[in-house]
Amino acid sequence: MEPIHHQHRRFCEHSLTFKGNTPRTILWYQSTFGHFLKWTEIDCVTAISRPLVEQYIMRGKTDHQWTARTIRNRLSALKLFVDWAVREGLVARNEVSDVPLPKLSIKVPEHLSRDQAFALLEWTQNFRYAYVFERHRAVAVIHLLIFSGIRAQELLNLNVEDVRFDEQTLFVRCGKGQKDRMIPLDQTLLGVLRTYLKDRDRLKRRHPRFFLQVSGDRPMTYKSLQKLVEKLRCASGIYFYPHMLRHTFATLMLEGGADLLSIKEIMGHSDIKTTMIYLTATTSHLRAAMGKHALSPANLAITTRLPK
Repeated sequence: MEPIHHQHRRFCEHSLTFKGNTPRTILWYQSTFGHFLKWTEIDCVTAISRPLVEQYIMRGKTDHQWTARTIRNRLSALKLFVDWAVREGLVARNEVSDVPLPKLSIKVPEHLSRDQAFALLEWTQNFRYAYVFERHRAVAVIHLLIFSGIRAQELLNLNVEDVRFDEQTLFVRCGKGQKDRMIPLDQTLLGVLRTYLKDRDRLKRRHPRFFLQVSGDRPMTYKSLQKLVEKLRCASGIYFYPHMLRHTFATLMLEGGADLLSIKEIMGHSDIKTTMIYLTATTSHLRAAMGKHALSPANLAITTRLPK
């Protein structure tokens, strides 16, 4: 019989080719399954049973303090593989589907307040960088994360042609779930991006990627982004990370009065329920709603002015 790791490799190739999964997702599948095989030491897909999977999950919870989301993600990756094995006729049924999923707790997304976000933009502008280009790139990166809600990997994947100044939009190609989307850009952000591009042209950088390394005509990497974040975090004393700025964008949009459907489309969420989690991060919309109470001072004043 074909070794189970060979079968999993075929599953990954199928997912990459026919399911549209990204290489990053495939790496997650491989890492997760490798950990599962190392712990269970099985060599056949038919050995994957509900009791075995439950023992594996309980061990992860006990030894590694896996969160409910981690457990759900690992079960999902394992379930997809066994689903494929069922379709291939390697097993009769998927017993991973019988494993109960832990309930996710609803937590307020970590985000910066309005004042913290403004302070971070100020620090990014005024920090002492080694090179002028480094300053312009840092300002463009942090502004784009805060003012567009773009994901870190989407930012790194941007090409020069994706920033459409005439249309005042940002084209995000093949975002999460292999979906394209358009993000409107305001004049402030467009000005910041123009300044960065002008300095990029001064240095005669010609790489198609929008954000480049400080030295050389090479794309900016996630490691470079992390170094920038760490530098600004240490200097400003403001704790943040790239995805936290995405949460900050959504929260500030809500506080500014934007509707959930618009935020959903801008952020590229598949389900409005994902966007609704940001309602827990701000009370401004709730405060406005509380003002509509029939016994609130404003409404009482209106009532008393009504003719008898």
